[in-house]
Amino acid sequence: DEALVEDQVRVEVLPSKTEVGCAERFTVGDGVGAESPLPPPPPPPPPHAAITNRAVKAKK
Repeated sequence: DEALVEDQVRVEVLPSKTEVGCAERFTVGDGVGAESPLPPPPPPPPPHAAITNRAVKAKK
């Protein structure tokens, strides 16, 4: 029922300020290592035609 002291210890000390220029830069979709760029994706399919519901009268 007692909390362990080890659970309350802070392991990582955060820097007081951010150093400018130290971060690595990553570019998504850069095409690194590709001989030529990939072709563009195909266009989306056309929208579905609107379906209209027609009430059918039952014959008496």
